[in-house]
Amino acid sequence: LTRAQFVDDVRAGRVAYWVEAGRGGAARPHGKVIRSASTSAAHTREIAEWVAATYPATTIGDSLVYRLS
Repeated sequence: LTRAQFVDDVRAGRVAYWVEAGRGGAARPHGKVIRSASTSAAHTREIAEWVAATYPATTIGDSLVYRLS
């Protein structure tokens, strides 16, 4: 899945949430975006960066949850 395909799915209402497990909590209320030195075929890093730049996160437990609407 490319970032463009993911964005299209979000805009079409096929994806409602993005969860970054273990990225929140009191010590890191804004968390960190998943990053890596290279991009995998799944384009996870680009998707995570787009989500974090486009939507606000809510911390639930130790995870960041983004409502994509």
